[in-house]
Amino acid sequence: MEQDWIRPWVEQDWTSLGTDGFGLSASRAATRWHFGVDAESVTVAALTALAGRGEVKAETVRMAAERHGVRF
Repeated sequence: MEQDWIRPWVEQDWTSLGTDGFGLSASRAATRWHFGVDAESVTVAALTALAGRGEVKAETVRMAAERHGVRF
């Protein structure tokens, strides 16, 4: 993904979010969900990164993913 091109110059943790095209689903919302860049998926991704740093419990990630139907 193009957003990864700057990764070598970013000192903090880096999580890429984005899609590589439209047309796989009937709507933009469905496309965002498919690529995991809808609000719920981004929330779970952020919590996963925080859990990796020990700032939130893994159980919090699991509960959020379950609540919002997000696969991770």
